[in-house]
Amino acid sequence: MYSRISSQYQWIKNQVCAWAESPPAYYDCPPRLSNGDKKTRPVTVELLLDRFPKETGWLIRDQYGKTNAYIGIGDYADVENKLVVTTIMLKEDTKYEFIMLDSYGDGLKFDGGNYKLWLGPDPFAGIQVVSGNTYGKQIIHKFYLPKAKATDAPVASPPNNSYVTPPSSTPSLAPQSGPDEPHLTIGFKFDASAGETGWAITSVVTQELLMSKPFGTYSGKDNSMVFETVPLPTEPNNGNDQYIFAILDAGRNGLCCEEGQGFFQVFYGDIADDKIMFRGGSFKYLQQFIFDLNGGIITSPPVAQRINRPNTGSGNGNLVQNDNDTSSARTSFLDHICNTIFFVATVVLIL
Repeated sequence: MYSRISSQYQWIKNQVCAWAESPPAYYDCPPRLSNGDKKTRPVTVELLLDRFPKETGWLIRDQYGKTNAYIGIGDYADVENKLVVTTIMLKEDTKYEFIMLDSYGDGLKFDGGNYKLWLGPDPFAGIQVVSGNTYGKQIIHKFYLPKAKATDAPVASPPNNSYVTPPSSTPSLAPQSGPDEPHLTIGFKFDASAGETGWAITSVVTQELLMSKPFGTYSGKDNSMVFETVPLPTEPNNGNDQYIFAILDAGRNGLCCEEGQGFFQVFYGDIADDKIMFRGGSFKYLQQFIFDLNGGIITSPPVAQRINRPNTGSGNGNLVQNDNDTSSARTSFLDHICNTIFFVATVVLIL
């Protein structure tokens, strides 16, 4: 195979100027801006490699054209553990591009392969901002790394391109007291049908509705990220302050994976506090979690859980809902969330 290299000189020059750390002076590349002395924060790349790991590579490049991390195609050829987690330190308050590469052009197509990018030191210890699996020879995801809160503890810099195993410990509990008002932060990454999503948070004991959003609230937010802040009661925790977070999907296909790689995450406090409590996204009609004001998860059933509540006088007082329930009670449940007024009465279940 023969090719006239001179005919592609301009393309080669553009690529060298864009990717090389120190391009030759005779290329006369445009000057690059400096990112200054900004502080750094951890960012984690999580890969589940498919049966052709030698085809996969990735890089992270900042808004100033500098390549901050790079795993070349072929670097994973001898990796035995298909789950590879790499944590790097990036400068905050900066825009980046996360670029997945594949020499064959089919991405992580086989064996359930996928990639994820987390703002945080470990998977599930921060906010997931990027995910995917099948792509061509490359796919570019843009993301922004915000400043850390002034109260955040410093994080030691891990070695770049280091391979570490996923953490086995549970998420840290939120502090029991502090100067800030207690609250939750919910992060949604919607699929292509954001308008199908509704959710609510209610008290197990008093059945008080803290906040809810009915179906249709997020119409027009397809494939977007949305954050919600939910204030929590300020009274001291007496051991009985338990709450239910319930999320529903009118299309009965959750947030993942029929119409996109959607998900949700619930944090105690701000996202920057890294107090993640639970996450999900792969369900049918309903998924719910029970938690307390200390930020600790009590249980996380994939379907509705039996909870004590007084009899409302309707029905036989013994109702258990699950993902396959097609009874009139579920139809009523759908109607109530659309109106939000009676949503609390149908999130908890009758014994």
